[in-house]
Amino acid sequence: VAVSDEDGVYRSVPVFLDVEGRPVPAFGVATAAAFLRVSPDKMPVPVDSQGRLLINYAGRWEDGPFPYLSFADVFDAIGEGRLDELRKHVAGKIVVLLHAGTDADKRLTPLEAKAPGGFIHANAINTIVTGRALRVLGSGGAAVVTLGVSLLAAALLVVSPGWTGLGWVGALT
Repeated sequence: VAVSDEDGVYRSVPVFLDVEGRPVPAFGVATAAAFLRVSPDKMPVPVDSQGRLLINYAGRWEDGPFPYLSFADVFDAIGEGRLDELRKHVAGKIVVLLHAGTDADKRLTPLEAKAPGGFIHANAINTIVTGRALRVLGSGGAAVVTLGVSLLAAALLVVSPGWTGLGWVGALT
């Protein structure tokens, strides 16, 4: 289950869902746990204040960050007896089946306007499996970053002659 933020962008997914009062791992967590051979409740998945995993997108769907085969390719390979070829594509990998060909299941991600809904789940799984989860900075961290960037901007203005300092501050901004 993926739910968009208020602006319609899919940036995160829930880690566990409440099903009849019981926590059940969401699709991405359950899939990553099965692949890693770890119990879903023992997965070290960083969550935000709402218990959601912030997705670290591997790229745009259009750019093909994950190899994929169309249904026609798979169907033809099976019909032609090219099963070894199929095995080479999927052996040791997580396979996510999705219907990417229609516009009915397109979603807005931080990187593009029309990604298949299953692509969000594929990125959630990839985020967990690669251990490249994003974390919310928090107000204290944001204050430290703001202070650091401000001090750097001030230093650039002081040490750079003339308009060069303003150019560096503009580039930094």
